[in-house]
Amino acid sequence: ITITTADGQTETITADTNAYKIGDNYTPSGGTASTIASLTLKLADGSVSTETEAGTSFRVGNSKPKTTIATIYDSLGNTHDVVVYMTKLSSGNTGSVWRMSLKDVAADGTSTDTLKDANGNNVVLNMGKTEIKFNTNGGYDSGSGSTTLTLINGAVGTQTVTMDFKGMTQYAGSNTAFAATDGNAAGTLKSVSIDSAGVITGTYTNGLNIQRGQIAIAQFNNASGLTKTGNSLYTESNNSGTPNVGTITDLGCTVTPSALEMSNVDMASELTDMIVTQRGYQSNSKIITVSDELLETLINMKR
Repeated sequence: ITITTADGQTETITADTNAYKIGDNYTPSGGTASTIASLTLKLADGSVSTETEAGTSFRVGNSKPKTTIATIYDSLGNTHDVVVYMTKLSSGNTGSVWRMSLKDVAADGTSTDTLKDANGNNVVLNMGKTEIKFNTNGGYDSGSGSTTLTLINGAVGTQTVTMDFKGMTQYAGSNTAFAATDGNAAGTLKSVSIDSAGVITGTYTNGLNIQRGQIAIAQFNNASGLTKTGNSLYTESNNSGTPNVGTITDLGCTVTPSALEMSNVDMASELTDMIVTQRGYQSNSKIITVSDELLETLINMKR
């Protein structure tokens, strides 16, 4: 590691167990105290990387950390994006050892980080020493794959989150590590939908879909015996019998969501009946007309 201070002093460290953090005070050998402005890393593969982000720290003999973001939620549904650092500590014939940590790693392996919540307040994160070993086939072998992350000044003062690294693997190629969480942010009901089985599902603004209810169907032995109460509503009667209530699937029914119910009558039959009724009305009208004319003729003859 080549250390460059804010006033231009440089020094190369080749063997040291200390962590060097950008922004910390440092006194080069034979130099004067100043803050670390940048760290230039020369890696084992010959590549060189210069880091300037304040608060970033590195150690000689460790790999350049790979990172992933874990989104966690406190008890009030506030969202916190935590950067997890993955640093290779050693590798050999039996496998490789990696350290999982937060941004600031202490000499004993514990780590901390400080985030800002939505109101600008500090949220302090603490993680215990977490090291895992991968075997020569790239799978998890041993180590503290499960650890706890403590939130201080969170929604409940102090809150513990469990992080599990046992599902990780180590293979050649690019870094594809990502974190999955089982918590959710606070949300409100956005929409309601009904599927073909009659299940009512609520969709929330935080992305959750929760089943909220089930449409029930009632069958009667004599549906024609139901009592009509108006507005397309019917009630149970002695003639209809007692209802058999079940779900749509149980009773062999189906529902077509988001569809407008059309007429369920036989249009050809109804039109035919209408024509027959109209013809009968016309015939009756002619009979009345003829009867009226005959009666008028009879009255005139009497006169």
